[in-house]
Amino acid sequence: MTAIFSSPKPLAWRAAFLGAAVVFSLGACSSPSSVYPTTLPAQVAAFLAVEGTSVILTDKTIGDHIVSHYSGKNCSSVRLEQGRTYCVEDEANPVADVYCYRTLGNVTCYKNPDPSQDPSARVRSED
Repeated sequence: MTAIFSSPKPLAWRAAFLGAAVVFSLGACSSPSSVYPTTLPAQVAAFLAVEGTSVILTDKTIGDHIVSHYSGKNCSSVRLEQGRTYCVEDEANPVADVYCYRTLGNVTCYKNPDPSQDPSARVRSED
């Protein structure tokens, strides 16, 4: 059986779904005339508690989990708030400009080209 969601914290998923089940079952305990004026604030507070728990445990909101599931990417509003891309897979990986040369039994890399080395002696070229 394959998992519906792949997450490094499966216990967090169970807690979030249990909390959501409790929130949605609260509305079934009251009469229709009292659902809107009295239980709506309690349900909103319970939803916010579940949402907060989800963010704390997984760094994702419930909506982020849904988007991640359907897109197949690891997406998070927390990443967006930190100034990064919404999904990890959409982030550009800049190529580091390093200059590596063989030394005695090792490879040494520098940020700038080594003027004492021949450019053709580079081990790895990013050009």
